[in-house]
Amino acid sequence: FGTALHNGTLYVLGGTGNGAVSLNAVQFAGTSVVGGVGAWSATPAFGAAGPARLRHCSAQHNGFLYVIAGETSGSYLSDVLHAPLDPGGSVGAWATTSSLPGTRMGAAAAVHGESVYVLGGFSGGTNHNTVLRATINPDGTLSAWTAQNAFANGRWGHAVIASGGFLYVLGGYATAGTLFGDVQYAPIAADGTVGAWNSTNAFSGARYLHAAAVHNGFLYVIGGNGASAGPDIFLSDVQYAQINADGTLGSWSS
Repeated sequence: FGTALHNGTLYVLGGTGNGAVSLNAVQFAGTSVVGGVGAWSATPAFGAAGPARLRHCSAQHNGFLYVIAGETSGSYLSDVLHAPLDPGGSVGAWATTSSLPGTRMGAAAAVHGESVYVLGGFSGGTNHNTVLRATINPDGTLSAWTAQNAFANGRWGHAVIASGGFLYVLGGYATAGTLFGDVQYAPIAADGTVGAWNSTNAFSGARYLHAAAVHNGFLYVIGGNGASAGPDIFLSDVQYAQINADGTLGSWSS
């Protein structure tokens, strides 16, 4: 499923339910200053604008929520859906906006300034290392997507973070059975374009389908799946590293 946080409200979008059924449900809950989560409420599903899905990515910016690509019933998607967020936390009507130039499942998204970025993913037998950028218009629609500098080694199920003028790619999986534990970063220029990619300190334990977050100058990697093949190996660890001014990371700690 996808997640997003806006003005203290947490959103969960789509995913897989019992019996591996793809979902188009959207739920939201308030959060407290100490990190607690309140009761969950349902809000309009995105099914009127696009199909139920899993392995999509999501983002929020300036009062709009986005659902991007993914997989439904074994088919990969390229569509992008958006909806306005109401002051009380509920979601308005969903509509389509500029689709990705190709299908993707397992991609990851981040927002910086007035740009949204979609990185990597899998489709057509290819593990993508592409970086796509679109400008966010004031009405929530997106411009056409443009290709930016690609990162090393295509993958899906990775995490992406935008922080301090840099874009980060963390971990992931390639369908040949390769797990990644690397961290790559690239500068974001004032016009939103993405510069050359470099490597920085890797975290411990390669994984995919993990989460990443930034807080107070530190980057966090949380959980995930550590199995390259065979039974899943679900991870519960939390690792963190300081973000340096030049975009590199300090040593990782648990």
